[in-house]
Formats: sequence, C-alpha cells, structure tokens
Amino acid sequence: MASPEISRLLAEAKAADDQAAAYDSLLANLKSHSMPTTVAADMKAIADSLFSNDLRVVALRNVLERFISVLRDFENADLSVEELKNQLNRDINALSPVRDQTTGIFGLITHTDSEGRRFSPAHYVRKALADDPDLPLFVELNSTFTEIVWDPLSSGGLPAVMAINYVAGPSAYKADPRYDPNRNASSKFTYIGKELIIAGGAFNSPQILKLSGIGPADELKKHNITVVVDLPGVGANLGDIYEGSVVSLANKPNIDNMGSYSVQLKTSVSEGGRDIALW
Repeated sequence: MASPEISRLLAEAKAADDQAAAYDSLLANLKSHSMPTTVAADMKAIADSLFSNDLRVVALRNVLERFISVLRDFENADLSVEELKNQLNRDINALSPVRDQTTGIFGLITHTDSEGRRFSPAHYVRKALADDPDLPLFVELNSTFTEIVWDPLSSGGLPAVMAINYVAGPSAYKADPRYDPNRNASSKFTYIGKELIIAGGAFNSPQILKLSGIGPADELKKHNITVVVDLPGVGANLGDIYEGSVVSLANKPNIDNMGSYSVQLKTSVSEGGRDIALW
C-alpha cells in the first residue's frame, strides 16, 4: 500500500488539468515525499496510476522517462560511510527554506565537544571566564530564581522588569529530593539593568513566568497570584515523548559491528519535526 502522502499526491495528479505535469512534479520530488521503507509500494502505485489514466502517448513517454530515472536514482542510493556521516550530522531544525519538506535521517544533539566529551552551557561559561577573567559576568551557584519584580512606576503598555528575587543555598528548589526546609537559605534580589533572559527550560521557564504573574489568568487566580499579563499559552502544549523497544535478531554473529546509534527520522507525514527517534 502506498504511503498516505503519495496517495494524496496521486489523487491530486488525477484531478489536475495537466496530469502529465502533475505526475512529472510528483516524481521529481519523490525523495522528499517517500521513505525508503515505502518506496517500492509508492513506485508501484504511481505505475498503476499512470497506466490506468488516459494520457497521450507523448506525455506518457515523457513521464515514464522520468519514472525510469527515479528508479535508477533509488537503485544507486546506497550510501557510503562518508555520506551516512553527512546524513547523521544534518540538523533537523536547520535554517533552510525546504526544512519542513526534507525527510530522511537526522542526527540527535549529542551535547559533546569535538573529542566526544560531555559539554553543556556551563562549560561555555567556564571557558569564557577562563579566557577572559575580566569578563563582566557574575555567576552564582546554588541559587534558585523565584520571582520577577515588576517596576511599580512603569505606566501603560507592557510591565517593565525592575529586579529578580532568588534564594541562595544548596538544594533550595523544593522539587529537589535533597530539599530541606530547615536548612538555612537566604533570600536575595538583584536589579536588572537592561534586559532579563529566562532560560530555565521547558518546565522552569513557564513556572517562573506564572509565579511572576504571566500566564493563564484563571490558573494564576486559583493560586492567589496577581495577574500581570493574561497569557494562556504559558505552560501549554507540553507533551510526553513515548518510547518503545525494538529487539532485532541476526542469523550471524555481528559483535564487531554493534554499537549505540541515535538518529531522528522525519517521514512524509511528520507535522514539522521528527516523528521517529531511534536509539
């Protein structure tokens, strides 16, 4: 059975005023619509559709020439090691005009440096301070951001940030399993000179905004939080990523070629991002 995307495009081609041009366009862009696992079924569906339509001989010949060319492309589609590396290094979020139409294999973010060592934003900060000790950057560890302080003198338009409140002390975040309410922790604040960038991740960023009065008004009122901006989208559209296991059996020992692989696959029915992740 053909993939849903190819079935849709075939239906459009049959209904098109210039069917030959529609089929030619479909074949020219087949690699962006068809996955390796569905190519055979997709090509058969296209061939069946072509011969069941009343296309003029010349038009049919031209489309069939394109069809044969595409078949040869897939026949020679075996990737070299270098080509496979290039596929795995592709960025699924690349700034490209055809990003959302590009399917196939993409590599996962590895969070490692060029030598395969674990690397995170904290390493960038440490490196920056090591390279330039006079860098105007202050880092305070064991601190938990708790609330944005709004400027009471700002009038009209959006509220202005004046300062932030935070708690200094080890494991001060209540979700930390090491949190101890009896442990001494000091409340602090710091003024904001130009702008405040919140980078707390998918959970803590909306949490900070909500605690500061930015979020769905009904939810904030339930927790007796003064509404600064009614913004229903804060904290919305979060979803779980479901995982499943696939066990493969080989007829021959393959120990030397085994290893860990992490890739993303984007198929023709993906809604923007990847729809399959493999480890």
